[in-house]
Amino acid sequence: MTSPETAYHIGIDPDLQTPALAVVQGGRVVLVACMKTSKSKQQAAVEELALEGMLLMDSVADELAHTGLCHRDAASITVEAQEIYRGKTKNPQSIALLAAAAGVSLAQACLRWPNASPEFVLPKVWKKGTPKRIHQARVLSRLGIEYEAKGTQSGGYCVPRWDGNAPLGSDRVNIGDWKHINDAIGLACYGATKD
Repeated sequence: MTSPETAYHIGIDPDLQTPALAVVQGGRVVLVACMKTSKSKQQAAVEELALEGMLLMDSVADELAHTGLCHRDAASITVEAQEIYRGKTKNPQSIALLAAAAGVSLAQACLRWPNASPEFVLPKVWKKGTPKRIHQARVLSRLGIEYEAKGTQSGGYCVPRWDGNAPLGSDRVNIGDWKHINDAIGLACYGATKD
């Protein structure tokens, strides 16, 4: 059993082009990572994620091990689930492909961290209908992380400003990647509330 002192939580935002992962431990972002698929937003991107995503999970696990975080200490894996909302304009096929990517990501993470409790959670549950930029700002503020808001309240995102305590992997991501990484951070924090 994982002790509360060593437990960490993994959040995954299953985007087709830039799937992102974050690790949070005790209110601190320990690690962030994302993968770039070379394929279009179609089935080929899901297939690429199925082939290459495990490499991302392995590199994250290796980096965590170098910091002393054991794979047995992963307490939760929270992945954003997908839902087709009637009357909305999003293409159902796009949502189906994103749901497939979410399933692939959860399966890969469960293989890498088999002791962690897995959960799919709908945005309306973990974000409670709050627009992305506003929700990301709330999550980062709760963690004591300053940020810069980008874009509109409904369509924007936040870019963290680290005060010297930047998480592992933050030097390998682009500014636009934070759109997905911050959601992964939020999902990891949501998973931590389930302890």
